Amino acid sequence: MAEYEVVGGVKVPLRDNGDGTYSRGVIGDGLSVTATLTVTNGAYTAQDVVGGLITLPAVVRANGKEALLNSLMLSPLPSAIPFELWLFNADLATPIADNGAFALVAADWLKWLGTIQIAAVDYFQAGAGGSWGASLRGVGQQVKAATGVTSICVYLKHLSTTSPGTTTLYLTACYEFLS
Repeated sequence: MAEYEVVGGVKVPLRDNGDGTYSRGVIGDGLSVTATLTVTNGAYTAQDVVGGLITLPAVVRANGKEALLNSLMLSPLPSAIPFELWLFNADLATPIADNGAFALVAADWLKWLGTIQIAAVDYFQAGAGGSWGASLRGVGQQVKAATGVTSICVYLKHLSTTSPGTTTLYLTACYEFLS
């Protein structure tokens, strides 16, 4: 048996249960998942979605279980651009594409798991004139996957007039299994 399984392109470590079976870890185990965002439009305005739907696979160890999001990293950016990271247990009733206006309908609120603000103070610059990366520690956001899935859906909402430009961004989420 493999020491891991691939879920949504992410290698998830497996634990030997000692009886010939394997499981996706135990409560307290952690995992880090990185999503690649393709940012296609150089001109974003406040309240636009950056990168469209972001799916974080294998966030929980089994369908419908819970995890604790401990830290987030977002990079590289041309400056310390403020964002909100909106978390859902399933995609929105009307999915939002890259550069689309962020808007929710009543049914979307039932899927909402919380929102994490990425402020200017969360950024660090990689040398004079270099790009910026946001690093949030101690996030403490509990998430619960929908029935039948182990992933969560995320939207990155732009809050300023400064645009990230046309680029590729990386969002890394580190979490631990709660149930």
